[in-house]
Amino acid sequence: MNYKSQEEKGKILSDDSNLAGFIKIIHELISSDPHLLSEAEQQTLTDEIINRCLFTFEISPVEVDITKSVDISASEKNMLNKAQSTSSRKAAFDLLQTLCNNNPDLIPQIINGYFCPLMG
Repeated sequence: MNYKSQEEKGKILSDDSNLAGFIKIIHELISSDPHLLSEAEQQTLTDEIINRCLFTFEISPVEVDITKSVDISASEKNMLNKAQSTSSRKAAFDLLQTLCNNNPDLIPQIINGYFCPLMG
């Protein structure tokens, strides 16, 4: 018996289920052991979630993540975040919330490092 999948993949840029899965695994590990990461590692993970998954504070090219079959302008490439789908963005926000719950010292670092500069 041959089985043919009936699934259809969405656009390449919004099909980030692998990213969502990895974020959820990290979230579960940290939730089960809040002291798994050092403070420096928590800060690094927080920065990665904010900069590379949720927002675009450090604009850098992402050409390595875009295949030739994706039609996207050069100006748009610089503004892409890794987390494109609702599920991956929710997973990233949930992980960020858990990191902040486990280490409240991250909150002023996030505010002062990311949001205050936006306010000018």
